[in-house]
Amino acid sequence: MRVYEYPYIEKRVEDFGLVHFSPAELASNSESIINWLHKSGALKVMIHFDINVMDSSNILAAVADGHEGGLKLKEVVRLINSHL
Repeated sequence: MRVYEYPYIEKRVEDFGLVHFSPAELASNSESIINWLHKSGALKVMIHFDINVMDSSNILAAVADGHEGGLKLKEVVRLINSHL
């Protein structure tokens, strides 16, 4: 989540009752999202990453730059391969 969008996004998360995981929460392990998925009882999962959650040192994108401290490519791959 980009800092400058936080107040707008925070309200949307609250209004819709969404669950949010920051890049920092997911950078070292997948446990928080795996636990949430198990508790949710979901049988199918759709994964969507906005490119701006990626660390700008790991990507070259024509649409937007990621921010420093975002998820590294290896962290995104780990999350996807965590048997979500």
